[in-house]
Amino acid sequence: MSKFEKNMEEFFEVPPADDNLPSTQSSKEIISHETLDLDLKKDYENARENFHELIEKGKDAFDDILAIARESERPREFEIVGQLFKNVLDANEQMINLHKKIREITNYKQQSQEKTTINNALFVGSTTELSKLVKELNQKDIKDLN
Repeated sequence: MSKFEKNMEEFFEVPPADDNLPSTQSSKEIISHETLDLDLKKDYENARENFHELIEKGKDAFDDILAIARESERPREFEIVGQLFKNVLDANEQMINLHKKIREITNYKQQSQEKTTINNALFVGSTTELSKLVKELNQKDIKDLN
């Protein structure tokens, strides 16, 4: 432990750090891309299944509540039908947004994996040689234009 760390611990009145504990950098696990891909796929399938289930249940509940509202002819039941209808529509919209997000993630991943080739020109020499080369190229370009 450095003197600075010791002074900071005393100043902020924190207990001294145990040097036997592993550092936070070495204790962090590196998660492989394959694991993240599997997790993404599982989570997507789970969320998609949940959305489908909620939408189907919402449709069934919508039909039942609409029948009750028609029988009772009370405004409150029709209000509930409207709210349920909005919730089912929101679930549909969220499922579409889920598809968009997955496409963005996978498209971003594909773009980041594409390799691009960058060709750089490198001149090795003195500044005098470089200025002569530039002058020669300029004169050649002027001759080519005429």
